[in-house]
Amino acid sequence: MHLQIGLLAKLRFLGVYLYPCVPNTTAVTQETDRTYGLFKSRYRRNLELLVDECVRQDLSVSVPQYKHGLLVFGGVDADTKLELESAFEIGFSHQRCLDSWGKIGAAPLTRKCLDEPQVRKLIDMDNDYAFLVNSVQEANEYAVYSLNEAGYDGSALQALVAIKPTERRTSPITERMSLERIELLARANTHGKKFFATGGSHVCSDDFF
Repeated sequence: MHLQIGLLAKLRFLGVYLYPCVPNTTAVTQETDRTYGLFKSRYRRNLELLVDECVRQDLSVSVPQYKHGLLVFGGVDADTKLELESAFEIGFSHQRCLDSWGKIGAAPLTRKCLDEPQVRKLIDMDNDYAFLVNSVQEANEYAVYSLNEAGYDGSALQALVAIKPTERRTSPITERMSLERIELLARANTHGKKFFATGGSHVCSDDFF
């Protein structure tokens, strides 16, 4: 839907700029991805309980499609009379959703997902603030090393976030409005490929149209 030219044109007319997300980041940036784990484990648990009960009652262990709703939302199985919990309500409960939104930093809006260890921290060293942050980190690393060498547990004071200087690219992947970029975008059928072709431009830009 987000790649439909009609929708993009309407968004641009309204002044809305749609950016493609960085590919392969849903484990960090998507709230629902953090609640699926419990849901899937409860669903598999319901399936295991149902199959075990079928074996105990000498019934077929084949689970027909119409019983998948029972495994998801719970209830009483008509054949075995087994009562199952709702995997959906457990996995996507009100509190679970609030917790996952909080971990992402969506509600409240804190961008907390940027603190995840999987998110690499890069900083431009051409300004005074970046120099200060980098100096603090270097001092922390030296202090931790000194404590470890002296026989103490320096890891207790280890900074949790490691900041690295930006890896400067000598030139963009493609030039704006160039034939090379047009050809790449013509073949790009996903947000990830569009992100790569433009270096992160929004999908309402002149290049896309």
